[in-house]
Amino acid sequence: MASDLTRSSSTQIEPILDATLASGPFSLNAGLRLREVFTSGSETESARLSENRWFGRFFFTPERLPTLSFQVDQVNSTNNLKTEDKTNTRYQFLSDYTIVEGWNLSYLFSDSVDEDRVTGQTRDRMNHLGTLGYTQSLWGGWLDLVGGHSISYAPSSDKFSASGTAEVERRLSRGFKAAADLTPANSSDVPLTEEPGIIAGTSLLPLELNTSVGFEQLIVQPVSQIRLNLTPQAPFIIPDNLELFLNFRVFFTNDIALTTWTELGGITHRFEPLESRFILTFAPTTARFFKVYVSRNDFGALIRATKIEALNLEPVTAGEKRDTTTFLHNMNTSVTWRPWSVASMSYTFSMSDLTQKLSTEPDSLKSTNGTHTAQITWDPHRLLGSTLTYQHNFADSNQEGAQNTTSDLYGLVFRSTPLPTLTGSLSLVHNDNRSEGNLERRADTGSLNFSAQLYRNLNLDSSYSLSRSQDFLIDQKSLRHAARLNATATLTPRLSAILGYGIEWGETEQPDLQTDILTHTATGSLTYTVSRLLNMNARYDFLSSVDATAFSQEYRLDWVPTPKLSSFFGYRRTQSDAAGVSSGSDSINVNGRWNMSRYINLNANFLLFRTFSGDLTYSIVGSAQLRF
Repeated sequence: MASDLTRSSSTQIEPILDATLASGPFSLNAGLRLREVFTSGSETESARLSENRWFGRFFFTPERLPTLSFQVDQVNSTNNLKTEDKTNTRYQFLSDYTIVEGWNLSYLFSDSVDEDRVTGQTRDRMNHLGTLGYTQSLWGGWLDLVGGHSISYAPSSDKFSASGTAEVERRLSRGFKAAADLTPANSSDVPLTEEPGIIAGTSLLPLELNTSVGFEQLIVQPVSQIRLNLTPQAPFIIPDNLELFLNFRVFFTNDIALTTWTELGGITHRFEPLESRFILTFAPTTARFFKVYVSRNDFGALIRATKIEALNLEPVTAGEKRDTTTFLHNMNTSVTWRPWSVASMSYTFSMSDLTQKLSTEPDSLKSTNGTHTAQITWDPHRLLGSTLTYQHNFADSNQEGAQNTTSDLYGLVFRSTPLPTLTGSLSLVHNDNRSEGNLERRADTGSLNFSAQLYRNLNLDSSYSLSRSQDFLIDQKSLRHAARLNATATLTPRLSAILGYGIEWGETEQPDLQTDILTHTATGSLTYTVSRLLNMNARYDFLSSVDATAFSQEYRLDWVPTPKLSSFFGYRRTQSDAAGVSSGSDSINVNGRWNMSRYINLNANFLLFRTFSGDLTYSIVGSAQLRF
């Protein structure tokens, strides 16, 4: 039997130099970072990525006077394959001043210039941002007032010196994440939550199976490519052929409640190992919200997402120039009144008004969105608390094809702690979504949760939820039940265990189609402390649905002989069967670390990964960190 074996290696060198000078209210900081990444395999696969970054920062923070700061940094990135040759230069000036107690005024100017010499594209993005904020507590804390007003003026320019296909970046206003969801087309039972770091590039979101990351566009425009920047959980090393082990599905929606999604087809997957980013390309799609759903990940939480970007691939001609001017006006206010110790009332309002003028369009794009939220919290008894919430969201735009949308949410929550070892809550939510005043979707959700300490070393968490939704546009009705039970126990002073079981069942009805779902999940974990130097852990996960089953088992041995020396050995096996297709993998991970001193750290890691289909990946990594 013949087999192909591909060997590759990766070497990274990253010297860092920082210098800081500070005296009184003055501070000056400068630095240089060099990064060289070498990958080698066959002659055509050998590559080298070179990055160099320098920066300078000046801060002036006097008392009772406006603070000032100025920052400049530049990043140059090239590779020997001539597929990347970029420079990014950024400038920033910030002044902040507390006028009187409770009133704050700030001004921020930023300028970012991106030059891509491979595609012949230059982008210059400036932003002037002025902010006025107010915070005050009155009447001994009975009344809290918070307000803010900001105005942003952001001109940008794109120049193209060569004809071809340009990567036009989209501006994103918000980032999102979602926990594991077996029904990604309907997020009513697993809602998305905001994750600002995924836009800024500071997140460390584990891309576990069935989880999602997403974004909202500032202006609704076509998107044909989504990029995810990835980083491994040390000491794991991401393999160059990651697309064999990690797959995604892409969904989009204009539903401001983020519940009903439509899946995109024809997705192409590509991983770029030098830049450590995953690229998903598809037909241009115009929508306000997009999310990327993890449909397969053989490495689990070892792979994390740091940033998400959206682009559109557009044909351009040499000498073409595109100018964009964006004017954004934000305001928010919040009032909280506490008339009694057992009751409080609050009202929050926020609104954004955006105007964008594109040189390629005759008319300006205008959009407005905002939120009203009113909330009453009342604790009628020492054992009972309640919260009543009403929220109204609105959005409108003059963009062609856009519709004015609103959503109304009514929520009621009861919570109680009748015993020191028992807590419970009941939540009821009703949501209506309208477009041009017409009711399009309605959803009702109820959930009951209990947490109890049944015994000194035994804790139990249980939950049950019922959700019902109706889509009037396509005459669709959905009903879902979900229950979850988790137990945590300390069996002996050296042995602890975690057990969990979940079940979800429901149905979706359309005029000529009915779909049923039934899903079981089970988890189990055992941790045994052999001694203060040695720990053992075993974890099992099982999932069964109508057309798929999955099972994984993981074992880990940790050895810490001294505070400076540590190592672990791990084994993981996954098995799955979806739509009649079976797959699985085995992996072994061995790691050793030695913190010789505060100046020198040594690390070595070995990873062996093999799929049931015969694909084999292994890596041997050694690193040394020197600090001066």
